[in-house]
Amino acid sequence: MTQNFITFEHPRTGITRTAPIGFNWRLLQFGALLPMYQREWKLCLLVVVGGALTFSVSNVLLAFFYNKLYVRSLIAAGFLARGTEDGCIAEVEAHLGLSLPRHLPSDETPSFVAHRIQNPTPEPAHAQQA
Repeated sequence: MTQNFITFEHPRTGITRTAPIGFNWRLLQFGALLPMYQREWKLCLLVVVGGALTFSVSNVLLAFFYNKLYVRSLIAAGFLARGTEDGCIAEVEAHLGLSLPRHLPSDETPSFVAHRIQNPTPEPAHAQQA
């Protein structure tokens, strides 16, 4: 069974993170060690408290949702989607049910910026008089 991965990059720091999409086998096997390794302290607390209250039965349920929670925490931290291992980002968005902010390569100009460069807006009349 193959699993798709999506790569995120922080625009200011350049740090990249990879997030699997779908069921998380590593959480099922390692429990709270996975979010500790990823330095996701809120998710670690969720896994520890849920595991303590339900004798680790909650890890089975969390394994279905952990990757989506991890992607949301990356987006909240300012990471932008860079690409996927298989397929395209739109397929991953459809699978997760999220709209992912995307990273544009430095040589690619967004269409709205290119439109402004080609068709500059004239200055208002009151600004030309000064």
